[in-house]
Order: sequence, then structure tokens, then C-alpha cells
Amino acid sequence: MWSKFANAYKSNRRDIRYASNVVKFLCAQYLFKEYVFEFSQATGPSMIPTLRSNGNILFVNKLATEFSIGDVVVAVSPKDPDMYVTKRITAEAGETVTLDSTFMNEQGQVTNTAHVPANHFWLEGDNKMNSTDSRHYGPVSRHLIVGKVTHVMWPPADMGKIKDNQQQSKAVEGLNFSG
Repeated sequence: MWSKFANAYKSNRRDIRYASNVVKFLCAQYLFKEYVFEFSQATGPSMIPTLRSNGNILFVNKLATEFSIGDVVVAVSPKDPDMYVTKRITAEAGETVTLDSTFMNEQGQVTNTAHVPANHFWLEGDNKMNSTDSRHYGPVSRHLIVGKVTHVMWPPADMGKIKDNQQQSKAVEGLNFSG
């Protein structure tokens, strides 16, 4: 009888240890995704030619703390907090942006220039003709930026590091599987 109890105890201990390891793994995975890096899908035409309109899987570095002009970032949309946008930083705090069209500034005045306040960035899509960006919603708070996009992970033909200069003729460098 005592051996039955001992075997049941060992079995329960093993199950509890297994469940504990699963919980630890899930917690570590959550913390890693939330604070270190994640893979993000970007779809839509706003970042053509850097990204495909039918979708790319991107590596987003959430540990990045310094951002500069030319960086591609993922941010919470200022218009809809349930959505994320992938855009390029085109101006930093303290800079004045000259726009092709008019813009309503934070004082409600219509102007063709916008000032980027402290702890904000001006985000624009590379495909300016088909992008909803800071030209529509104004400067974006640093706190809305989720992370810096460093690499395209999918599709394989586009796999490689994101270039930080949108004037480059080819948006990504790396592997080319198209023959």
C-alpha cells in the first residue's frame, strides 16, 4: 500500500513539474514577445517599394531606444489604438516639416508646415501618394512606437536588412532567391 502512495506521489510531482515548466516557458515567451522582439506582418501599399503591399513578415526590435531619421518603425496608430502602422521616421523633435498640402496643427490652424514637438516623430510611408501617416494625424508620440524594424523575414526573395535610406533604389539588401 505504501508503494502505491509513493508511486502516485512521484507521478503527481512529475506532472506538477511538467506543468510548472510549461507555465514558465509561456511566461518567458510572453515577456520576450512583449519586451524584446517580435515578428510583425505589414500589409498595404503605404511602404512600397520598401515593403510589398500583399505583406511582409518583419523583425521588430523592441529593445531599440534610439530612433533616427530613416528608421522604419512599428507604432500604435494614433487614429485607432487597436491597429499598428509601419512607417519611416522623416523628422525628429524640434524640426519643422514643410508639407505639399495643408495640415491642421495642434492649435487648430491650417498651415503647410508642422512643428515636431519634444518626444515626437514625424512618420510617413515611402509611397506618399497612398499612405495615411503624420500628414493626416500629426506628429507621433515616442511612447506609441513599439519598435524598430530591422529585417524583412518573409518572403524569402525580400529577406534581408531594411535599409535606412529611402532614396536607395533597392529597399532591402540580402538574399535573392529569384534566380
